Amino acid sequence: MTDPFGPRAYHKLAVIGTDIYVIGGFDGLNYFNDCLRFNVVTKEWSEVAPMQCKRCYVSVACLNNVIYAIGGYDGHYRQNTVERYDIKTNQWTFVAPMNVQRSDADATTLNDRIYAVGGFSGNECLACGEYYDPITDQWSLLTSMSQRRSGVSVIAHRGCIFALGGFNGLSRLKDGEKYNPLTDEWYNIAEMSYPRSNFAVQ
Repeated sequence: MTDPFGPRAYHKLAVIGTDIYVIGGFDGLNYFNDCLRFNVVTKEWSEVAPMQCKRCYVSVACLNNVIYAIGGYDGHYRQNTVERYDIKTNQWTFVAPMNVQRSDADATTLNDRIYAVGGFSGNECLACGEYYDPITDQWSLLTSMSQRRSGVSVIAHRGCIFALGGFNGLSRLKDGEKYNPLTDEWYNIAEMSYPRSNFAVQ
């Protein structure tokens, strides 16, 4: 189904129920703060409330039916700001900012926390990550990965966070690391067959 609002890249998707949300992005000229919704049952597109900030290379995570838009690039600055979208009120509101400015990162959820890992600060590719606790509205830094990873893909599985591939500032990576939140440590895992960055994992 063609997006009637036009082309975009460097956006992210979120799914709640039967709705797919398209968040932020870039069309080659404009940086977007808008948010589109596609209903897979009715096959209809609609526009919902825009974010407070323009964000491409944004990270997105869903926790308890709330969408979080994390960091990104507005055409001028890499951001540490974070906002969340409440589907009931159709409103984006800021939450606590991250400790680090990051675009080209990735995010996932585990044990009622949101983890944002890797990315690009505007000056360097990042090895650091942090997690957000919505109860305390606070971001806390993790032990850094062994590799800097911009364009990394991140997923939670069996109580751990996996960070796969990415770009370290010199080359694309085929290795990955596993984070154990109980020990705050990263462990190397088996390499992928090919190096890659800016890909999706599910």
